Amino acid sequence: MGIGQDEQAALPRAWEPVLSPAVRAAAWATVNAAAIVAGWVTTVPGSGRVLFWPAAGIAALWLQGTSRRDLAPNVALLLATTTCVNLLIGLPPGPATTYALANAVMACTARWVLVRHAAPEHGSPDLGEPVMGSTRGVAALARAAVTAAVVGAPLGLLATYLLTGQASAFTVLAWVVRSTTGVFVVAGLGLAVVATHHERRRGVAWSDLVVNERRPDWLAELAATAVVTVVAILLVFDGPRGMSLAFLLVAVSAYVGFRFSPVVAAVYITTAGSAAILATLADRGPFSSIADPEVRALVVRVFVLVQTAISLTLSWAIRERHELTLELRAARQEADERAQLLDAVTDRLHDGVAVIDDRGRILVRNTAAARLVPGPGEQITDEDHPARYGVHRADGEPMDLATMPHAVALSTGETASAAFVVRRDDGTAARPGCAAGDGAGGAEGRRTGSSDTYVSVRADPLDLVGLHDRRVAVVSMRDDTAHHQRVRDLETFTGAVAHDLRNPLAAMTTWLDVLTEHLADRGVHDDETIEALGRISATGDRMGRLIGDLLAYATASSAPLDLQAVDLGRLVDDVAEEVVAASGRDPVVTFAGHREVVADPVLARQVFANVVGNAVKYTADGVRPVVQVTSSRDPRRGVTVVEVTDNGVGVPEEMRSTVFDGFTRVRATARSRSGAGLGLAICARAVDRHGGTIELGPGPTGHGSTVTVTFPFRPGPH
Repeated sequence: MGIGQDEQAALPRAWEPVLSPAVRAAAWATVNAAAIVAGWVTTVPGSGRVLFWPAAGIAALWLQGTSRRDLAPNVALLLATTTCVNLLIGLPPGPATTYALANAVMACTARWVLVRHAAPEHGSPDLGEPVMGSTRGVAALARAAVTAAVVGAPLGLLATYLLTGQASAFTVLAWVVRSTTGVFVVAGLGLAVVATHHERRRGVAWSDLVVNERRPDWLAELAATAVVTVVAILLVFDGPRGMSLAFLLVAVSAYVGFRFSPVVAAVYITTAGSAAILATLADRGPFSSIADPEVRALVVRVFVLVQTAISLTLSWAIRERHELTLELRAARQEADERAQLLDAVTDRLHDGVAVIDDRGRILVRNTAAARLVPGPGEQITDEDHPARYGVHRADGEPMDLATMPHAVALSTGETASAAFVVRRDDGTAARPGCAAGDGAGGAEGRRTGSSDTYVSVRADPLDLVGLHDRRVAVVSMRDDTAHHQRVRDLETFTGAVAHDLRNPLAAMTTWLDVLTEHLADRGVHDDETIEALGRISATGDRMGRLIGDLLAYATASSAPLDLQAVDLGRLVDDVAEEVVAASGRDPVVTFAGHREVVADPVLARQVFANVVGNAVKYTADGVRPVVQVTSSRDPRRGVTVVEVTDNGVGVPEEMRSTVFDGFTRVRATARSRSGAGLGLAICARAVDRHGGTIELGPGPTGHGSTVTVTFPFRPGPH
């Protein structure tokens, strides 16, 4: 009954032979012979029935520690040894050989079951644990003992019939109980010793090998338990007493299993079981009152088996629980240390970090988050409107609890961001904590006080998979106050410079007109003079457009938003008239689709004036510009999508992401078309102020360009 390579891999390292295979086999054969003799010594007088058969357990241990390569010769040696000892004891050849064959079959069966248990538990050739190291191991041993006894029962029944000439169902039951007890008790003791030896090799202290849970009085308790055990054995088996007194030892078995390690439990059950068997053989103790010797033998076996099962199972269960407790304690300590480290690191971050779950509970919040965005300390409720804590939307857009970044991230599963201003000089009693990116709209959100803090907030959804699947929002906050002030200073400077440049430019234009009229009155009409005046006038026009673009660029970044419903169809018609007048060309501009969008009218006009104007300007000479504007609503994304398609020269693919930067122009048309490269940059700033997006792509047919602009759905201004 061999096993495969994977099964052999499951054999524990504790069984690896120290001696050579031959010497080791001889040692096992000697021990097996002694166990056979000891088993026949326990024969109940007048019945021929053996009370206890330790050879079944010894044979199981023998083959359990044998490699697959050496299995066949060891089985043969087991058969030969058992047969010879049986013959020497006086058994006839038939029963002697049949008993030996039954013993070998049981040992192989037990080995097969135990290996099947060890292989899935450990799963690798480099095993460091014995076969029985937990309650699962006890169950596997019990399963191996019962299976081996049942498989060997037909041969045992045959051997009994050959020896006594009698066989019955009771004979089969007696055989199964006797063999199960032999394998379970002896192998349980052996495997407990192996487990203890293995732990000792790992450096485990002796005190931890005796008790499952270390305690200072373990030695005194062990001594007291030994005394109680001896007294209980003497009390139970010293003379013929009632059967009920035997249950005293069952209670002691439970106590030993509960308080001491498996090896101590194994020693106890060996002692108590031996006492029960020897007392019964001497016709003493509670079992001596049973008249039928076969029934008496069966009861003794069951008693020993019950004691063994209770003590070993309790002992391994308590030890397993203690080891799990130690692992849990170590894991908890490591988790606490990691949490402390994480808290220390996050508290030292300059940026704010918070984690909020779908119930509004603030699970994580560092010091910077509490400082940047005040709010409730532990839970965000419907009562916690952001304006209550002095938190407002920086761009003046309306906002409620449902549109806060963390709420959007939790509900949609997509990243959400916003910019806020925290006003601390308006009498608000801000309580530290929220870090949620709360904000409120309204025009007052545009006011800048001396203690205003501008914060950019980003919320990323994170789906946690575990016992209770849930989604949290990881919120990051950055203090943009200094950057915001620098941008405002730069925009103010740009606007002031652009405005102040208009005066000398206007004066230059006026004097150029005066000079032109003066030269005309003097009759100066030569080509060089006219060409020079034309160049001066064109340069002035370019400078005027540049100044206008600079002012529009500054306005698109800092002008207050006045959100309202804008009629896109009418806006496109007005823009088309302006473009026709400014370009001198005859473009075809059409509009179709959803007409209404919530936007700032001035900034929306700037966006479409630049986009449509560029579409007309960058159409090849001799080609009539055709511009199509279409609008649609996308409820899933919560935006209005506007597409502007033209038949112009298009933009190279490598420049489509950079044309929205300031002062960027396409090289192919830079010389033939005037401009400062600020048109699309103005559009990008204006669209970003609305919380939308703008993208540039090719036309539907691959020619021309398509500009896609999105505006989020929003209610009217508060």
